[in-house]
Amino acid sequence: MTDAVNQVIELRDTSIQPPPAFGTKVRLEFLRGLGEVENGFILLLDIERLLRSEELLAVYTALIE
Repeated sequence: MTDAVNQVIELRDTSIQPPPAFGTKVRLEFLRGLGEVENGFILLLDIERLLRSEELLAVYTALIE
């Protein structure tokens, strides 16, 4: 569920790179890649992985601990 969508864009396969190692709290297993756009980069979420019930349960469990 989302509150709003600001923009929808189409990316060519050549504009998508593998997820980088950030060295931060970003969980790379939920990313499909890094998309190159005109003014920078965007993170591409792996929606199928993000919305799997076992993944949601793991995130929920981590939040309540």
